[in-house]
Amino acid sequence: MRCCFSAPLAALSSLPAPCEIPRSGALLAPALLRAAADAVHDPVRRNRPRHPDTLAAVHLELVTLAEDHAVITWYTGVPGTGDGLGHMLPTLTEGEVLYGTHPARLIQSAAQDRPTAHHHVELTDLEPGQTYYYRALSRGVAATPTPLHLVRGNAVGTNLHGLGSSGGPYSFTTPPPPPGRQRLLAHHAGRTPIPTTGHPKSARIGTRAHSAARLPARGRPAGCATTERAAPPDHCR
Repeated sequence: MRCCFSAPLAALSSLPAPCEIPRSGALLAPALLRAAADAVHDPVRRNRPRHPDTLAAVHLELVTLAEDHAVITWYTGVPGTGDGLGHMLPTLTEGEVLYGTHPARLIQSAAQDRPTAHHHVELTDLEPGQTYYYRALSRGVAATPTPLHLVRGNAVGTNLHGLGSSGGPYSFTTPPPPPGRQRLLAHHAGRTPIPTTGHPKSARIGTRAHSAARLPARGRPAGCATTERAAPPDHCR
């Protein structure tokens, strides 16, 4: 006949003997003491984020370039991470572009109005035909260009200035305006007159001989215009 107390007795037999309990505590005590000491002396470590508070600014590109404006983009992420598609996990932060007409004097700036990982900064009021130098920064980290493997050239400017450096400055030159618009802008600026076009003899318009022969005199009846070669009729005097 099977005893009904066999199962409880088997469970009690699996418990450690009283003499083994102090031995197990002695083995675990050093590890517990080290963990407690770390928590007391390094409280920042307990609240440290999963990823360090660093970022990388990459994929810098000059995506738009016109006579008077330019658009610059880049991406910020957490180094050493991945989203499964070959990209870093995004870092939301501010971005700004420092620029100027000399690489050592980047005295102008353009910034974003909100934190983001996909940065998009537009430079406005640029001069046509002018060379500019710039650097793109996020939290003090300079953005690096997107490498081009399949095509020649670079993604950050119209020349090779700054390539191979760690963050620039890089350079681009705005295109000049079309010839017709350039003459119009120069005329409004008071620099050069718009050239006269039309009949070759149009430059003679306004001379005394031409105006007297073709145009009626002010205050005289029609047909009373005079020239230097013929005297006016009596009724026109």
